[in-house]
Amino acid sequence: MNQVRISKYDPKYRIDGAYIKDEWTSFSDIGHVFGGIPLQEEEYLLIERAYIQCIIELFQVSNGQKLCIDGLERNILMFRWRNNQALSTTKTEQFIKDCLREKCWGRLSSQNFFIHFGYDYYVYIGCDLPFDDIAGIISKNGLFMEIMNSPYSINFR
Repeated sequence: MNQVRISKYDPKYRIDGAYIKDEWTSFSDIGHVFGGIPLQEEEYLLIERAYIQCIIELFQVSNGQKLCIDGLERNILMFRWRNNQALSTTKTEQFIKDCLREKCWGRLSSQNFFIHFGYDYYVYIGCDLPFDDIAGIISKNGLFMEIMNSPYSINFR
C-alpha cells in the first residue's frame, strides 16, 4: 500500500522539514491574520472543498466501496458518528469536513484504502494506486503530496 501526506502547504516553503511560511492550520483560524491578510471563510471553504474532492476522487479511483470509521474520538458531535459505522459518499464527505474542522477525529478505512487526519490540516492516505496517479489527483485539486507513512497507522500493510 502506498502512503502519502496531503496538504495545502507548498513544499517550496519547507526547509529541513520545517514549514516556514505563516499560514492558517485550522477552521478556528478564520478571521485571524496570516502574512498580513485575514483568513476569510470563503478561502477556508475553497481549501476544505479541495481536500474533500481530492480524497473522494482518490477513493473512487481506488475502486473503494464503503469506508468505515475506527478510532473515533468525539469532540462536539456525540451522536452523529460511531466506530465501525460504514459511510456512504455523502456521509464520508461530512465526516471529512467534521475532522478537518476538528469537531471529531477518527480514521476511515476499507480493504485497500485509508484516510487519517493529522494535526495542522495534514491528511494521510493509503491506497494501492501508483504514486504518479495519486500525485496527479492531488495536484489537480491544487494540493501537495509528500510520500510518507501515516503516524496513525495500525494493522495496515
